[in-house]
Amino acid sequence: MGRKWTIGLLLALVLMVATPPDLPVRATKDQGPLGADPQPGPFIGIEVDTKGNYEPAVAYSPKRNEYVVVWRTDQDSNTWDIWARRVAADGTLLGPSAFCVATSAGKKRTEPSVAYNPVRDEYLVV
Repeated sequence: MGRKWTIGLLLALVLMVATPPDLPVRATKDQGPLGADPQPGPFIGIEVDTKGNYEPAVAYSPKRNEYVVVWRTDQDSNTWDIWARRVAADGTLLGPSAFCVATSAGKKRTEPSVAYNPVRDEYLVV
């Protein structure tokens, strides 16, 4: 749990750090009780943009060996949206890009959270 939590935290913290998207990803793997256990590498730019990205949260799926990272993005002073991105355990960004989970003009969506349900192999974002 410690290593998975550590890399999840690193993935979440990257939202607060501007990193060039072409930064090479480096990870090594050890065999742990659940299989491949990723080691932290350099920061990964999950969503590099000009908007403020805040309040990151992370969930890990051992079945998929991936993370889902969610965060709040300030679209303007009155509209805050919740965005998400799937990230492989080795740091590879999955899918074409980040996607909006919740938005509405004039609404301030805050404190996103994400959880993984291993029974149904699904994520829940609130």
